[in-house]
Amino acid sequence: VWVHRLDGETGVVEDSIELPYPCTTFGWYGGAVDSNNDLWLTRLFENTPGAVRVHFDDLTWDEAPPFYGYGITVDHNGMIWGATGVPGKWDPATSTWTTIAGSINNYGVGLAEDPTGLMWVGIVGGVQAIDVETMALGPTVMFAGESSQCKGISVDLDGYVWAVPDSQDRAYKLDTTDLSYDMFSGLQ
Repeated sequence: VWVHRLDGETGVVEDSIELPYPCTTFGWYGGAVDSNNDLWLTRLFENTPGAVRVHFDDLTWDEAPPFYGYGITVDHNGMIWGATGVPGKWDPATSTWTTIAGSINNYGVGLAEDPTGLMWVGIVGGVQAIDVETMALGPTVMFAGESSQCKGISVDLDGYVWAVPDSQDRAYKLDTTDLSYDMFSGLQ
């Protein structure tokens, strides 16, 4: 597995390192960058290690213990989140993993934090919010008639949560202030 650091303006490869892990199943499946510019990587089904952090300054690396990392993101506190099965967060400073307070119907999804401190995780038929501080479940929004799991989750500049169901031609735009949403179909 190779990690390349690129110049953000030119795309020129500045540095490369090879990590001593096999490239199995789907390889390294997710990545996120924290406030130190360190890169966090996860694999899809192999949960050991849970994540690998490549340090920006010197390209050394270390591991986080097993956790579910299909979806990976970094919250505003610098916690590393994984979303598969039972979502939770990894604290790199204390080396602790904290799971959500409850259970949700998800199997392998994306997740993203909104400007109010809610982490939105894809579930079958909709999205589930989790408070990033307390780990308590927040609002659940089910999209009418949706039976697929929402896997692609993102938050836009205006704070809207976007959800894309697995293998479908539609996306949902959620207004988190009143939990209303619009569906956009015909996507390719």
